[in-house]
Amino acid sequence: MCNNCFDKGYKNFETQTEFENFDVLLTQKLGKGQLKYIKDDGVYLKFGYSIYQCFECRTNWWLSVPDVAWRGFFLEQKNAIKLLDELGLEKRSRKIGCLLLFLIIVCVTIYLIIK
Repeated sequence: MCNNCFDKGYKNFETQTEFENFDVLLTQKLGKGQLKYIKDDGVYLKFGYSIYQCFECRTNWWLSVPDVAWRGFFLEQKNAIKLLDELGLEKRSRKIGCLLLFLIIVCVTIYLIIK
């Protein structure tokens, strides 16, 4: 972290007002060219997180926007990955994907046997 980006992260946004105040600050930093948006198709980003990088120190910041009960977060990349691993979101997604693939294979097999 440096003086150009953020002095702290948010493990969650306690209130909508807290997020809105943060969003104003983020928008200002983007407008001044202190941060840039990064598109990344990595494993964790399939959940819709946004990544921003500081031009000065190259720190990657992950943003998850609050939505109803989910309070979101804004953390450095290593802390965001750690939080997601603690929550088990990636593992749960992988299990659902494997189950879906298994069901498709079973359906195709049954279809081929009947046909």
